[in-house]
Amino acid sequence: MVKRRSKGRVWESAAAKRLVKLAGDSCSVEQAVVTVVRELLSGVQHPPTDLDAIQGKLRVVAIRSEDLPFSGELRPGVDGFTIVHSKYLSPGRRRFTIAHELGHALLATTGRNYPHAGKEVERLCDMLAAEILMPQDAFVRALPPEIDLPTILELASTFKTSWWAAAIRCANFKKISVFEADSRKVRWSSGLVRIGPVSTLDSELQHIVKSATEGASGRETIHLTSGSTVRRWVVDFSPIGDRARVLLRPVA
Repeated sequence: MVKRRSKGRVWESAAAKRLVKLAGDSCSVEQAVVTVVRELLSGVQHPPTDLDAIQGKLRVVAIRSEDLPFSGELRPGVDGFTIVHSKYLSPGRRRFTIAHELGHALLATTGRNYPHAGKEVERLCDMLAAEILMPQDAFVRALPPEIDLPTILELASTFKTSWWAAAIRCANFKKISVFEADSRKVRWSSGLVRIGPVSTLDSELQHIVKSATEGASGRETIHLTSGSTVRRWVVDFSPIGDRARVLLRPVA
């Protein structure tokens, strides 16, 4: 077991220890993800990442879809691994699932009794998937000075990911927050806003969510209070079906 602190997080799993060792044993877990994937993508076309070209490097002999009640899994076999994903996934979600399972296959390259289950393993495979699909070097180069909702759509198209995956990746590198909500609940988020009832949001944000779920889109500047600090934020919002997509960025 290793206790390695990275960006405020303490990693305690054997999976984290093996990944850091694979990267040279002298970096954080986050840095290890970047280093290991950079080596994995050597000679592989990206963006968008050619997932088929990675298979052979990780002993993945086939990728196929099945009628699964979950996203996907990595199945070991005599000749190597098979990645199986649900046939009901959207294209973006399918690519993320395949990349996630490639993360499991990468951990399998670390030796016998490789870690294959647990919360940290799944978290690490999500991080590996994001790095495989949206490599840090290429993604940062593609980022404009200012991020808005159309920018995220363009990035999702360029890297062939879902909107939410591109949005969360943007939030990793820029001082923005993003979330998606219906009229009652924030369904997913990254940054300032937390998943939960819309009624717990600041009143100005509640109004924006209501407007977007009713079909409006636009940009507003609002004031949000955090502790004793009041800060101005530019808020972009747009509807997606019966939900609202919202992006916040602080005013300098």
